[in-house]
Amino acid sequence: MKKIIAGFIFMLIAICAHAQKDVTQFLGIPVDGSKYAMIQKLKAKGFKTNPSNKDVLNGRFNGMDVNVFVGTNGDKVCRIMVCDANPVDERSIQIRFNNLCRQFENNSKYRLKPKARCIC
Repeated sequence: MKKIIAGFIFMLIAICAHAQKDVTQFLGIPVDGSKYAMIQKLKAKGFKTNPSNKDVLNGRFNGMDVNVFVGTNGDKVCRIMVCDANPVDERSIQIRFNNLCRQFENNSKYRLKPKARCIC
């Protein structure tokens, strides 16, 4: 019984250690750490603080003007939200989605299985 429990604990430790290696990244910046550090790294990438809200950054992402919001749990960054800075219509969204699908299809790092279907 001790061997089974010890094996189970060892397996949990191995899984937890492996999970720590795969940190989500945004523009090559790991999405973890403090909000202040994340905002400083995004500013170094060319984003600017929004004059009306210091927690929002303005800049360009994938060829579009966007607003970037840094979501936290406490002070630890847990998500990044990118929104269009300018309103767009439904057809523009479809075109951009199709372009994103093509970008992912042409990049070996993001091979989709099964392939995502583009909206025509």
